[in-house]
Amino acid sequence: MRRISVHQGYEPQRRTPVENTALHLVAEAPRASKAFSDLRTWILGAESATLTLHEIETETHERIREVARLLLQEHVDERGSGEVGAAIELEADAGSPPVTLSHRRVRERQYSSLFGPITITRVSYGQRGRSSVVPLDEELSLPSRLYSYPVQQRLTTGVARGPFAEAVTALEETTSVSVGEANVYEVVIEVAQDFDAFYAQRSGVELDAEASILISTLDGKGVPMRPEPGQVVPEREPGTTGPRPNSKREAKVAAVYAIAPFVRTPADILEEIGPNKAPRRVGPPRPRPQHKRVWASLEKSKDEVFAEVAQEMRRRDPKRKHIWACVTDGDPALQKRALSVLGADGEVILILDIFHVTEYLWDGARAFYGSGSEQAQEWVEYYLEKILYGKASEAARGMRQSATKQGLRGKRREAVDAAARYIVRNAAHMKYDEYLAAGLPIGSGVAEGTCRHLVKDRMERTGMRWRLRCAEAVLKARAIEICGDTEEYWDFHIKLEQERLHAASSWRPAA
Repeated sequence: MRRISVHQGYEPQRRTPVENTALHLVAEAPRASKAFSDLRTWILGAESATLTLHEIETETHERIREVARLLLQEHVDERGSGEVGAAIELEADAGSPPVTLSHRRVRERQYSSLFGPITITRVSYGQRGRSSVVPLDEELSLPSRLYSYPVQQRLTTGVARGPFAEAVTALEETTSVSVGEANVYEVVIEVAQDFDAFYAQRSGVELDAEASILISTLDGKGVPMRPEPGQVVPEREPGTTGPRPNSKREAKVAAVYAIAPFVRTPADILEEIGPNKAPRRVGPPRPRPQHKRVWASLEKSKDEVFAEVAQEMRRRDPKRKHIWACVTDGDPALQKRALSVLGADGEVILILDIFHVTEYLWDGARAFYGSGSEQAQEWVEYYLEKILYGKASEAARGMRQSATKQGLRGKRREAVDAAARYIVRNAAHMKYDEYLAAGLPIGSGVAEGTCRHLVKDRMERTGMRWRLRCAEAVLKARAIEICGDTEEYWDFHIKLEQERLHAASSWRPAA
């Protein structure tokens, strides 16, 4: 037995009241037509002739929204109550006869639309011990909440872009819909629940032939958290200041994109990021990332997010026709995951982010010469050049030997040794001369930009503290917005919510 809709063999009765029940679908002069006629009379009349154009525009905007609300109400009234007969038969367990739902009731529900509230009057079919079936709710694909899907979409998009209060204010100003703070949280959490399913079901994208490199990155960014109910908050150590212990939780930030090769030389990189960097020379345009997807999670582990990265890359390149590369920050555990997960069924090139290398070099230079000196700049440029030409191990030995000759001790020597250890440990992933010749990217600019744009710019505004479920939902909503998937996601989300609402109500009109 299939659930029957208006497109599958029955026609709901229009303007037909349930027996002995007065539905207030009262025949009257269409109020929308009258409201529009009144507006036209006003806008062409003597009263508006004394007003400025912007005053007329403002008044027209308010009144035309009311016309739209009345039109929507009249349309719903015209659709009728959804009555399909005296009773309906509900599919029962396998081998059992259908259950007849014959108890009919007229129920009203409020619907908060973009134009304002309307009332929907519909018939429900029920029986003791059974959930009611409301045919009109299915016919109209009504949401589970009071707020319409377009209202929820605007609210969620607003929350993805900025603070909750701003999203609510913008919604009220443009739609006259008011949403309470607690409802905002719940709406966003419910909307985001289909995020994983949406990206898991998407078909592969057709990569351009010239975009022969598939890049992945995984990074982390702290999000300031609010204690969960019942959570014990650690105290600061006596005499210390700053954030409380464990006040931040790491968001695992991932990005996957395709890009065309861009061949450069170590000298080009020195000009771009070296201490004495020069304005970029005029040359061929730098290729831009294609089909970029970014996302972040506070709830999932790094292993779970890396598995999603692998799934996303396989979706784009199931036959491994492209070069796979992963730009990392030098975390050994992260590199191990990349090799085991991304390299499970083919080669993956691990590239140490060059910007993390320069950070260590500057720490070493300050140990020798302090901050901002010309000698420090020369020191960084000397060792960066060696590293870019594939001589990472030689650079690490030189740094240590120089520190020994100059007698560095304590924290100054520790800074130099830390930089040298970092380089030695990652030397296998610092073949920058080879990477540049192959046109591979050597910096995690996309990852850094993603951390900033996806997480920091939204989650770390002044005074913000987050609860886990809400923060996770906002990160998902923001990722959908940044990736340009809003419209496609909403179609998917509505489809799944309607299935959740009506999957158990497989029914047909009783004979």
